[in-house]
Amino acid sequence: MKPTPQNLMSFLNTSSPKPDSNLSSLQTTNPESSQVQPRRSLAELYLSLVSYGFLVIIMLFGNGLVVSAYIRNKWLRRAATHTFIIGLAAADFLVGLVSLPIWMLISLCNHHGHQINNYAYQFYITADIFIGSASILQLTGISIERSHAILRPFQHRQLQRKTFYIAVAAAWLFSAVLASFQPLQYGTEWKTIYTILIATVCFFIPVVVIITAYCSILVAAKSKETLKENQAHKATLEREVCSFDNVNSRVCYTARKTSFNGSHFQEFRQVSRGLEVLLAL
Repeated sequence: MKPTPQNLMSFLNTSSPKPDSNLSSLQTTNPESSQVQPRRSLAELYLSLVSYGFLVIIMLFGNGLVVSAYIRNKWLRRAATHTFIIGLAAADFLVGLVSLPIWMLISLCNHHGHQINNYAYQFYITADIFIGSASILQLTGISIERSHAILRPFQHRQLQRKTFYIAVAAAWLFSAVLASFQPLQYGTEWKTIYTILIATVCFFIPVVVIITAYCSILVAAKSKETLKENQAHKATLEREVCSFDNVNSRVCYTARKTSFNGSHFQEFRQVSRGLEVLLAL
């Protein structure tokens, strides 16, 4: 049978059986949908759908360009540091391809009172957690990699390519593990713990890491600017001392040529040494 829009709506409208009493909260119409998305007017609904549609187009087009450029350009593939960039672009591409379109469909069905199948809703939540976690974790990895490149440039250059591959694979694998617990904990007493775990691992900790990494980059950049200014000031002082030494030597030679007496010459030497000490300070 060919897939049609009527078949898709019938799949969303299909009631799923209750496995046991512990999952009694899994009704045909998801109870959380009304809490997450309150009733809105038709104008607000379609305005939000149009905004989501533009966002989907931008995400697919922009991240698609990044992925295609990485695939077609061999010079981009040679740099191991671009591995995190392509991983982040792939995750954001999936957000525009999977997460946002399904959320738009759920919003439309919820507004018109259509019942949403539990399995379809659980698929959306699981995929959204997987894709969103992968995107956030790889964004965190980019901040760590950039701070390491700035703070320890020599050690960063010695990193092997497989290190970046392992880091990107770990982000995707960890996201898959977190998302796999979503269908298992739904409707149980582990729901609150799972929510706190997801919020901590995929939001609060990455935010702290990203802010710390970029603040360290900012501090390192300012310290390097201060070091350059100190070096330039030191070079200026050295040039001034050298020029004063040249003038001093010429004056001493002229004093000897003009036959200064001993007391005048000693007084001049003391004054010149005092000036040298002041310049050295």
